[in-house]
Amino acid sequence: MLQSSVIPSTHADLITDTVYDYYGLKLATGGIDQKIKIWKLNEVTGVWSMIDEWKAHDAPVAKIAWAHPEYGTLLASCSYDRTVKIWEDARGVPDASGPSKFQLKATLTEARGTVRAVDFAPAAFGLKLVTIASDNFVRIYECHETYHLNSWSLVEEFDAAAISVTPVAGESPNSGATPTQTHASLSDTPPTAPSGISLQRSGASAASNPPNKPVGVKEADGAWCVQWLKDKFSGEVIAVSCGTQAVVKIIALQQSKPPQVLLAIPQYPANAPTNAPSLLGAATPTSTSPSLLPTLPQSHTTPSHPGHAVTTLAWAPPCGRSYQLLATGSRDHKVRIFKLWHGERDAFGEDGFGDGVGARVDQAWSFSRLGEFEDHKATVGRVEWNITGTILSSAGDDGKIRLWKATFNNVWRSMGTLGAVETADGDAMEQ
Repeated sequence: MLQSSVIPSTHADLITDTVYDYYGLKLATGGIDQKIKIWKLNEVTGVWSMIDEWKAHDAPVAKIAWAHPEYGTLLASCSYDRTVKIWEDARGVPDASGPSKFQLKATLTEARGTVRAVDFAPAAFGLKLVTIASDNFVRIYECHETYHLNSWSLVEEFDAAAISVTPVAGESPNSGATPTQTHASLSDTPPTAPSGISLQRSGASAASNPPNKPVGVKEADGAWCVQWLKDKFSGEVIAVSCGTQAVVKIIALQQSKPPQVLLAIPQYPANAPTNAPSLLGAATPTSTSPSLLPTLPQSHTTPSHPGHAVTTLAWAPPCGRSYQLLATGSRDHKVRIFKLWHGERDAFGEDGFGDGVGARVDQAWSFSRLGEFEDHKATVGRVEWNITGTILSSAGDDGKIRLWKATFNNVWRSMGTLGAVETADGDAMEQ
């Protein structure tokens, strides 16, 4: 693999995030210098040129996300200044003014800690945004009037660390029923919105969350990442990492109902004992298949398996698969790949989902671990899939980007390593 192009960084400090738009022709970068820069690819020459830049926040930019082009050229950014900001490309707008072509449309200020991740929902669910902050709260926003982008409603808010995996009421603990939420609480009353921006909480969400509960979460121990499942046929589902619990929770979001935990995926090593009461507690597997790992409802740590933060996760694009692929990276230096499905497996080992979206939500979810790699030997900072979900890339504190691909018999292997420093022949590929 050859280096295709180099974009000279004009940021005054480290770059914290880079993300392509839907078509892969624009690139947004955010940095510690509090700026966002937009780059555009010349498809003829293959050269990237900067078309816009502006000071976006009062602290380092943490993450950036592009909305689906159905809603226009729209960006969301989050920062250590505890805000989420919505930006729209205002080129062609008569009243657009100022040096930047991207105009601020809304500022969301409910977070009581660093906002570490932001992600737009699939276009089929409307213009929705999910965020997670170091206060461990997941917040769901929605813009009901897409032509009026400064009106966003806070439709859901819950504590990702406190929400637990419990059998559905009326079901036996060993029946394999889909778990549900026990509680989701707010630490304080929501702050007022800035002038000109509409923020309301839905009645269902407000009723299920008692106010005036202290947060009590250290900044370093807060939640790290959240991402929306890209498959619209599975309903509104997100994956969330919860502080140092070493667990990724798969949560369903349903209208007029509280968030429902579908699955909790433990991030302990593959050779960890799975029958230790201190590690598993009363948790039971979500499937009777011996190849599947049990789920953890809460943080379970032992001296040999201390808690650690899951710093990054990524859903693979579905591309017609009857199951989902989820990759995670964490501070225990591991990259992990999981296969998730809901419904029963048929005689041929395929995953049957049942009929209709409603049936999918009601069916139990299961998972199996496809791979676990420690090649970085350092904290894993980011994992991302290619557009077909067949190649996974991971970046770590070792300064390397590693590529992973499944073989013909579905065994995941390393397929190469990329370095940030050019070699003697001008190639960034190391192996």
